[in-house]
Amino acid sequence: MILTVGAVIKDEQGRQYVLDELLGSGGFGSVFKTHRVEDGAAYAVKALLPAFDDDKAYLSFKNEMAQSLLVKSDYVINYSYTHNGEQYPDLPPYIIMEYANEGTLRDLMDARQSAPLNLSTLIG
Repeated sequence: MILTVGAVIKDEQGRQYVLDELLGSGGFGSVFKTHRVEDGAAYAVKALLPAFDDDKAYLSFKNEMAQSLLVKSDYVINYSYTHNGEQYPDLPPYIIMEYANEGTLRDLMDARQSAPLNLSTLIG
């Protein structure tokens, strides 16, 4: 199955999330703005692109899933669930993560006109 806008995915507890908007694609995945059905909370979902559905891309995506769950901080996007394709066999691999609604790092850098970021900006 290919994930597209309107698709419904689930987390480990079976809660449903609807993919609302494609935010971008790159590397080996697409990222969607998503909402959790039960409370409307916004999330982002990264899904493996079908064009990269080979062993090397899958292993890289699987490694990202495993490593990302180890990092928890107020200063990084936290991943809340990773689906490797096993719990819901009808769904492809994907990652459910916090949604950052203040733009991208590129937006920040463009706004600063490539001026270096000071330490207080970097640490929040």
